[in-house]
Amino acid sequence: MKKCILFMLVVSLVFGLGIVSYAGNAEDAQIESVMNHYKMIDEKYEVGEVLSDEDATFIKENTQIISANTKLRSRGVIEKSKKPFRKDEEHLGVRVVFEGEVGGTSNFVYPAGQSFYGKTSAVAYKGLLSVKKMVTTVEITTWGLTGDDGMVKAYEGKLTASSTSEDPNHCYLDRSKSYTVVAPLLSVIHSWVDVTLDNGSFTIEGI
Repeated sequence: MKKCILFMLVVSLVFGLGIVSYAGNAEDAQIESVMNHYKMIDEKYEVGEVLSDEDATFIKENTQIISANTKLRSRGVIEKSKKPFRKDEEHLGVRVVFEGEVGGTSNFVYPAGQSFYGKTSAVAYKGLLSVKKMVTTVEITTWGLTGDDGMVKAYEGKLTASSTSEDPNHCYLDRSKSYTVVAPLLSVIHSWVDVTLDNGSFTIEGI
């Protein structure tokens, strides 16, 4: 299940930081088309697999649209990125507030200098149904360059946290992880919380 996403973008050894937004139905339709195609590409490959020329070209040609859709681009050879979020939603009669911050570090020079983290809180308020469990996940996918100017799915990693049986209405995550990727091009961070009820379940997307 793919979630809303945060991108740390590195293009031609130069990272760019800034807020970009798109407006209008034509632009929205184009963004949706690009993102749907990107998700299809993401699901096709396992870690270590090299992208086809067609898929690699698509991602490279659409990085501006993709990064604008996530409202973040980064600049600098070493870049630390972070993105706060807050979601307040009610499903099946249960209100959940999911908030926090996700981010990470991209380092084109030092392969072992990649990292990502999540600091999140999910709180459920009593409703028509009782909460049995909440599980928070922060997931990253990093795409890297190959020596022949191709692309490879270089890394996938997750951070998770679960509520306890004694307190199923609260789920806190505060974790980070370092990893190694040579020549990182693009990192995609997803965050979400899965809520299981006595009778049913739902998911709230963070970013």
